[in-house]
Amino acid sequence: MVRITQLNLIGILLLNTLLSSCTSYHGDASNHFNGSVFFNPETDYKRKGFGDLISWWWEREPSPWEQRPIQSISKLPAMQSSAQVTFINHSTTAVQINDVLILTDPIWSERATPVSFVGPKRMHQPAITMPQLGQVDAVVISHNHYDHFDLPTLEQLETLYQPIFIVPIGNRHLLESIEATNIVTLDWWESTQVGSVTVTLTPARHWSKRTLTDTNESLWGGYFMKSKQSSVFFAGDTGYGPHYQRIRQRLGSVDMALLPIGAYKPTWFMKDNHMGPLDVPASKRDLGAKYVMAIHFGTFPLGDDAQDEAPDVMKQVAAKQKKPKRYLVPAVGQTFVF
Repeated sequence: MVRITQLNLIGILLLNTLLSSCTSYHGDASNHFNGSVFFNPETDYKRKGFGDLISWWWEREPSPWEQRPIQSISKLPAMQSSAQVTFINHSTTAVQINDVLILTDPIWSERATPVSFVGPKRMHQPAITMPQLGQVDAVVISHNHYDHFDLPTLEQLETLYQPIFIVPIGNRHLLESIEATNIVTLDWWESTQVGSVTVTLTPARHWSKRTLTDTNESLWGGYFMKSKQSSVFFAGDTGYGPHYQRIRQRLGSVDMALLPIGAYKPTWFMKDNHMGPLDVPASKRDLGAKYVMAIHFGTFPLGDDAQDEAPDVMKQVAAKQKKPKRYLVPAVGQTFVF
């Protein structure tokens, strides 16, 4: 069984103290920023504190995970339509719209952690190596947690491709630390252009923290990526909430929604920040999505749900829907064309 022990957790916290940064975002107050820190504006959102984290870790009985082989791919498939998505691992996908390739929350490191010797370890390899991607026009990053904002991976992508890095406000300094050359920072509802694709940062129900001293000093979010022909929504990390309806109202329905389903147990601790497979039908409806594809499962053991629990539950949920084939649970390296 591979899990972070209580001793490992204490070690990570101590290392975070040493790695703490004094960098904080300064800007005008808004409905999700009070001038010092960011927050989720919905009144039903309840952020868990350090005491809740300790309670969970001391009482948990996690299911065992195991290392698994995968069938890797040597290149991304040629475009067969105006858009396609390939699942690489965790929340990392290759979104291809027209002639533009956008990576979501790329992580190729062995551990999702600030150090190389402790923390959540991957249970399978990525579907493809970074050099085999061949092209990366942009990278969208949802927030600063280590399983989503992996600096060693981003540094290698900068060396290979010099892509546009798109991040929520408050995260520029992390990219500057690896000498990234093309950085775009966005607030919720702000957009930037990548070739023929408009990329808009959308709200999410989550939080940010990279050290012991920077809680919610940077923003989090999802991304709506749209061309004239196709659209893809990447939810990032998020709990289920009314923001999906607002996204549809402001940006329109979406062809493909990439939704996180893993690390959803225990529900009392996770639900405000991590949606689960049971939330997928309502999310699909709220977004007006033609298809939904599961992400954020099976790579890193981050919750109490078993290794196959989230995808298995989503398949059961899909089987009860009117159009079950529009609920996609990808194998590592699988591409969906739409």
